[in-house]
Amino acid sequence: MKRLVCFLAIVMLMAIPISAVAALIGTGELKIYASPPTGGGYYLDYDADMQLFGNTTLGLEVFCVSRENAAVNTWAGYSFYTIPDVLKVAAWIADNWTYWGTDDTTKGEAQKAIWDVTDVMHIVEGDGLDLTILNTANNKDLSKYDFSGWMWAANPADGVGGLQDYLVPVSPVPEPATMLLLGTGLIGLAGIGRKKLRKA
Repeated sequence: MKRLVCFLAIVMLMAIPISAVAALIGTGELKIYASPPTGGGYYLDYDADMQLFGNTTLGLEVFCVSRENAAVNTWAGYSFYTIPDVLKVAAWIADNWTYWGTDDTTKGEAQKAIWDVTDVMHIVEGDGLDLTILNTANNKDLSKYDFSGWMWAANPADGVGGLQDYLVPVSPVPEPATMLLLGTGLIGLAGIGRKKLRKA
């Protein structure tokens, strides 16, 4: 019984993030689609298909967070991480851009704000929605904000570099670690119940 309790305690501790740095979630692939609107000569709307943990999710709204060339209509290997401190303001924008609207133009304004906070490029205008989004994000206290709905997809995971990194929403598919934790908990409860039945 003591071994089971120790095992469950270790599994629970492994499931709790203990640092603010990015932790590897897993490796997979993204297929990126860049489209208008444009700003400063760059596409501002990025969508993606994702393959992660053996599941494919189509049509995700994603945001670019690096300067490299985009991988358009090509599956490419990525490592997926939790959101590091340096990307928290950008992840907040990605999580909340629909507050200002749900169309591609609004998403493009959010992308410009994200590029500004990540130092990719500074094409935010002196007034307008992109500046409003940027100022709102920079004034937020993010110390207790839940970033679990987003991942940082960093290339390369397949040895082929030079592709942009993205903020990607977490797919609703359960993570293997979550399923492992749930499974071991159920096994533990079954073992305790069985032991009680033997005593009766």
